[in-house]
Amino acid sequence: MSRKTWAWALGAAVVTSGLGVAINIATDVKDAWWAWAAVAVLTVVSAGVSGWLQSSGAPPITQQATASGNATIQQAGRDINPPG
Repeated sequence: MSRKTWAWALGAAVVTSGLGVAINIATDVKDAWWAWAAVAVLTVVSAGVSGWLQSSGAPPITQQATASGNATIQQAGRDINPPG
């Protein structure tokens, strides 16, 4: 994974954490309009970052393990046979 992708992934994690904090504040202080606005903005930013990371063209992460009888099992990070 490139440094740019790592930076975007770290950004997504920070946005997700901030979203959790904003939701916590918004549900605790119900008349805090700014907290609900922060929830809305961070949700949109999170969706944008996630969408960009999904379409970045990076190859899927895979893992292989050997089962009994020397059979090979492959676990894919994404669908093996994507629709379409």
